[in-house]
Amino acid sequence: MSEWRVSEEVIEEFSKNNQDREVTTDDIGVQSINPQDIIAINENYDYPDILSDYKMDKLKKSVEENNWTNEQPQGFCLLMLPDGKMIVNGAGNHRAVLAKELSIESVKATIKKVRYIK
Repeated sequence: MSEWRVSEEVIEEFSKNNQDREVTTDDIGVQSINPQDIIAINENYDYPDILSDYKMDKLKKSVEENNWTNEQPQGFCLLMLPDGKMIVNGAGNHRAVLAKELSIESVKATIKKVRYIK
């Protein structure tokens, strides 16, 4: 069983811990990433409840029938923190959880990367 944090709480914690630093966000675009580096999903989803909801059942069935296809990576949005860990940033909660649960080595997602300016 994976441990998941809440994306909004991670952002709040990061902001508090870096209030004296300037940061910016770069649009990296679609990249292959390791789902094991995803640490948080949006607050409107609870883990492990997300594992058995309708949307997850549909995604699991698709993966069972077609394997992981990396369809529509623009709908799988992640924010990468300076330490390389990622959080779901909008869409893609189900894909994040399932990819991590299935130990998939690489998936495509749309990445925004937080970096320090100074």
